[in-house]
Amino acid sequence: MKSSVLMCEPKFFSIEYEINPWMNSANDVNHDIALNQWNNLVQTYNDLGVEVKLIEPNNKVPDLVFTANAGLIQGNTFFPSNFRFKERRPERKLFIDWFKKHNYNIVDLPKETYFEGAGDGLFCGKYLFLGSGFRSDRNVGELLRPYIKNVEIISLGLSNPYFYHLDTCLSPLPNGEFIYYPDAFDDESRIILKSLKGHEISEELCINYGCNLTFVDKTLITGYADITLKDICKKLNLKIKIVPMDEFIKSGGGTRCLTLFL
Repeated sequence: MKSSVLMCEPKFFSIEYEINPWMNSANDVNHDIALNQWNNLVQTYNDLGVEVKLIEPNNKVPDLVFTANAGLIQGNTFFPSNFRFKERRPERKLFIDWFKKHNYNIVDLPKETYFEGAGDGLFCGKYLFLGSGFRSDRNVGELLRPYIKNVEIISLGLSNPYFYHLDTCLSPLPNGEFIYYPDAFDDESRIILKSLKGHEISEELCINYGCNLTFVDKTLITGYADITLKDICKKLNLKIKIVPMDEFIKSGGGTRCLTLFL
């Protein structure tokens, strides 16, 4: 786990459009609760020794709070997202400006290739898992391969629109292992994941965004934990820290969506 993360205060977080099955513009966000939940996550990181860096909120992009979608990071290189939906595309420049200001090397993927960053790209031990099907294209792995070294890139097809990003249905664990929900993936991907001996989890965990977790050392940080996750953690000697994420689930996000590891 890295020692710093990028987050964005949910000052303008709201549901102004509908681009995934979770989003309903009639389902108002309670801004006081959302801010409190976000602050609790920030405090949790601080308590665990993680530095939280911030990007300035912008009233034109309510989903800027989901910084995991900014792009993918390896070392000092930042691969900006090419968002599939026009509503989120203005975020791209804001994130690029932030990373340029902080002296990252910027590597652009072809503009015709959709890719939504750490939402669909998860480093896990010796692997980089890449999700595709709803937000990111299948060929992203081939485009990243010249730049991403020392890991095996594995492309996975997503099949359930409720789990539209990889980080909603698969999560790395601190020891290099991972958890995943098999029914979120196409047949070919399920075979791959089973061969890698990941820990299978329940639909209940995913629906409650418990798989959309982060970790610091041996502490998993999530908005929800069911018996499957608790059993896995007991077996692997991991701890669980619950930080409620109800307001962000309304828009299809959880602790990992709100966090970009630097």
